[in-house]
Amino acid sequence: MKYVLENTGESSRLERQSQSALYDPIVELEGFDVAADHKVLDAGCGSGLVARGIAARHPTSHVSGIDASEARAADARRLAQGLPNVQFRAADLKMPLHERYDRIVCRYVLEHMGEADQAAVVANLVGALNPHGRLRLIDVDGYLLNIYPLTALVEECLGVFSAVKAHDLFVGRKLAQRLVAAGLLDVSWRIQVMQMNEPAALAEETQLITERFQHTLPAMVQVLGSEAKATAFQGEYLALLGRAGTTLFYNKFIATGKKTPPPGPRLKAVS
Repeated sequence: MKYVLENTGESSRLERQSQSALYDPIVELEGFDVAADHKVLDAGCGSGLVARGIAARHPTSHVSGIDASEARAADARRLAQGLPNVQFRAADLKMPLHERYDRIVCRYVLEHMGEADQAAVVANLVGALNPHGRLRLIDVDGYLLNIYPLTALVEECLGVFSAVKAHDLFVGRKLAQRLVAAGLLDVSWRIQVMQMNEPAALAEETQLITERFQHTLPAMVQVLGSEAKATAFQGEYLALLGRAGTTLFYNKFIATGKKTPPPGPRLKAVS
């Protein structure tokens, strides 16, 4: 599994992104109750912003962050100085986890995987839950795709991107079923519509897309077959964002499930 946005500035980009109201982790974690002594995992923690926030709000909890990148885990440790109840390490979420947790959050991770890897990661996270523990998955559905109007080139390229199996631009709608398939109960989900219908929100998302385009250009070249085509796509897409009346929105799915231990053996009645 290769993270398509991998680069030396990724931690800084993630920190900036989470400062946007559209990506506010406090809103995403509403109703995800953390008790004083809970062990909490931020799975795919990036720069560690979510783990830091939980650790700061719950100083007697024990918070861990795991990321596939040792560089980002190191950045997360640096940014978390002064928070004694949080720790970070690099690990592959496709491998079984040996610690057990009361709460696990996995945010903007599964979209970077194909469906088989998604299922494997969710199964590992469920396996790492304590009885009665809860897992929350957060991911965007329709990223880049939900834009109108389209040029012929943008429409063609978006069709190519959506067919690539190494990532999933439609992952949000699948989160609840991922939890059910992994054996969790009381599965619930909600949608936060991320609508760029005000100038400030559109300008903010345009800047974030521009940064993502810069980092993903090599991957786009590989998928589209030429740098000229990839560069032309990016230019036309960004130009559309500057056109009056352009519509851009994503659906952010927030899904939660609970791990319930299997019932114990029934006692036979004594006659």
